[in-house]
Amino acid sequence: MRLRFPIEMRKRIVKNFLDLLILKELRNHSSMSGYEIIILFRNKFRVVLSPGVVYSMLYSMERENLVQEDIRKGKRTFKLTKMGEEEIQGILGNLDKVHHLVDCTLGK
Repeated sequence: MRLRFPIEMRKRIVKNFLDLLILKELRNHSSMSGYEIIILFRNKFRVVLSPGVVYSMLYSMERENLVQEDIRKGKRTFKLTKMGEEEIQGILGNLDKVHHLVDCTLGK
């Protein structure tokens, strides 16, 4: 039971913060396909995401003007928009507040 906690917690965090994690990775990689995101998250977080979950999130983020679809040579990729860049910059600029909130919520 003890070994499952980190795996289950990791899955929960990735799924609950998927939009923010995608924004951060797009910021680091300039543009990525949904498949590339799935592979990256599998390798980085050891969490397997279905294409339906990833593409649904990307399309939702596109409707919110956080990412923009780009089709080149038949390959569909996504990149940050200016609004997406501002969103992730604001979050990364306030990590101390995020840490404090997690600490207050889950701390002793």
